[in-house]
This record gives sequence, structure tokens and C-alpha cells, in this order.
Amino acid sequence: MSAPTPSPSPICYVFEKSTFFQNNPHACLPTPAEVRAQCKFPGASIESFGLYPPPARFPHLGLLVKFGHGASVTEGECLAFLRRQGITFAPEIYGWTTEGDVVYLYMELIPGVTLSQRWDWLSASQKEAIALELNEMMGKVRCVHLDSSTPYIGSVGRRPLQDRILEQRRGAPLMTFDSVTALHDFFMRPTLFDPTVQHPHRGDLPDDVEIQLTHGDLHLGNIIVSAPSWWTKEGLVPHVMAIVDWHQAGWMPSYWEYCKALWTVSPDREEWATAYLPKIIDCPAVVGAWLQRAAEFAV
Repeated sequence: MSAPTPSPSPICYVFEKSTFFQNNPHACLPTPAEVRAQCKFPGASIESFGLYPPPARFPHLGLLVKFGHGASVTEGECLAFLRRQGITFAPEIYGWTTEGDVVYLYMELIPGVTLSQRWDWLSASQKEAIALELNEMMGKVRCVHLDSSTPYIGSVGRRPLQDRILEQRRGAPLMTFDSVTALHDFFMRPTLFDPTVQHPHRGDLPDDVEIQLTHGDLHLGNIIVSAPSWWTKEGLVPHVMAIVDWHQAGWMPSYWEYCKALWTVSPDREEWATAYLPKIIDCPAVVGAWLQRAAEFAV
């Protein structure tokens, strides 16, 4: 059976029944010009930040706008899908618009700070509590099933993958794959130009793995925890407020979440990688082979 073709994404969409309009019945989403004006930095232009300028924050509206040449409607569609699936620890999407090739994503402003900002100040018991919360959250993500008679590897809605590991391959277009086997063949192929050439370790990535919904970028900077002033006096226990930045999310082999999370760990966060990440996501047997190939992949 041939895979269905995804319908085109609307270049502008507003979720009129979202909580933004329930909480601000007379408000409008800011225009792109208003978003850019909110992000003025002394001595720097928006263009100087490249693909990903800092997002614009409108605290009085509970609104964050992620925008830039690197932003994508696909992430907005993913956030809408997550909300329909009952995943409430991802930001609610309020709408999006485009101006040229710049996308503006209007979403919920999550109160708190990143786990990266607070990690060094947390006790072992606090880190354990956060790992337990994240384990429960990621379990809910993995319980969302691919509702399709023709499974695929790709972003939500059969959009092309936006995984940055795969984007590293020079000359490779963004794409979807019709099976785990097809992804592995691409990932392990030594050259783009001759599909008959096989990597000597192709068999290290078995094809009989489940396809699961994957965040794809689970690192400390994408986990929002409650700010210190909100912590309870009984042990000052922080809580996970949200997991953000679903740009790379999609349907991937079940092992991909752990491997990508480990790939993003900086050298000064070894404790996170060795002591806590395995408590959040099961460590797969293929992690060594995957990491080795990921290191080779951009070459």
C-alpha cells in the first residue's frame, strides 16, 4: 500500500478556542512587526542571531513567540497534536503565521527556569524527584500510538523529519521513511551517491524495533522546572513545569529518544547522563553503535 500524501500546511492558522483567547478575550496575537520590536537587543539585529533568534516574551499575555528562519510550522502542528492527545506538559500552541521564509509560532509562556540553570543547585533527592516526574511524562509520550495503517518514520502529520543528526548529512533533503529499515539503510549508508554500498556495521542496528513518538532533543535546557521562589518549604522540592522545543519531534525507532538525549549531553553534565537519564528512559542495547555512527554521519 502506498503511503498517503500529507496535506499542505496552512501558512497562517489561529486556534480560536485556545486558552489564550479564553484568558484574553479582547486580545489579538502580536503581528510579526510587534514580535520583532519586542526582541530588540542593543547593538545586535535579529538577523545576527542566525536561524534561531531568542524568542519574544509577552508576560502580560502569557505568550511566547518562537520565530526565525529555523522555526517551522511542523513544530506548531506537533504541539497541536500533543494537546489533542492529552499531553499537557508541552506548551499549548495558539497559532502561527509566516512572513517570507520566517515562521512565527505563538505558544504558551511556561513559568519557571530551565533545569540547566538549576541543576548545580539541586540536591540528590531533588534530582531523583525530577527524574521520576520526567519518567512519567516520557512514558505518556511513548503511549501515544501512531494512528496509521501505513507506519512511517517522520514528523507528526507525515511531515519530513527535522532531526538535526540526520540534517548533518550534506546534500540530503529532509524526508520521511516508510519503515525502520529504510531509515537504518539511510543512516548507515557510507555515501549518499551509491545506495548499493553497505556500511560494515549495518547489522548493529536491528530493524525489528517499535516506532514511537519521540521528542528528539531531551536535554536540560529544554526542561522547565519551577523557579526557586515557588518551591515548597518542605524540602524545597522543584517540579517539572514543561518539556519544550518539540522542533525535532516525530515518529522514530524506540531507541532514538535515549540515544539523542545522550548525544546532547555536554561534558560538564556527565552526572545527568550516567545517573539520571537511564531513570527517565530505558538505555537501549544499540546505544554504542548509534553513537559511533552519529559521530561519523556528518562526514
